[in-house]
Amino acid sequence: MKDPRVKGKVSEMIENMLEPINKTAEFHIENVWNNFKNSDTLQMNPEAENPTKKQRLVTNDILDLTAERALHRNKNPEQSRRLNTEVKARIWRAKADWYSQECTEIEEFGRKHDMFNLHKKVKGVTGLQKWKATNTSVDESGKIIQDPEEQLIQ
Repeated sequence: MKDPRVKGKVSEMIENMLEPINKTAEFHIENVWNNFKNSDTLQMNPEAENPTKKQRLVTNDILDLTAERALHRNKNPEQSRRLNTEVKARIWRAKADWYSQECTEIEEFGRKHDMFNLHKKVKGVTGLQKWKATNTSVDESGKIIQDPEEQLIQ
């Protein structure tokens, strides 16, 4: 629950569930806790509503497996372990396919004697490509702040 939007959704769901309990004068904490544990609030994962790919190799099929793995994590550890190995195997296969595709592109550039694109592709695959860092300070209107004193304030 690092994302504040997800944290807000979960806290809102919990507050909505506990609202009827707060209005009643008498309640037993054990009954409230058991009802809360068995409710759909804890089963529903707001992050899984719209999963996003964080890596280029992860497919929607792998995302579905990870969502299923999250559902079995605390209830069925054996099923969770099986799904975990399946996710790792699929990621491994996707990575091997990606490297294979990149190598065929590099070989094609070599056949065409296109050294510029060949070296560019090799640097991209091996991670040797240098990215320029942009350390510019920008104000609210989108203008670049050039004055060092204003940059310190920012």
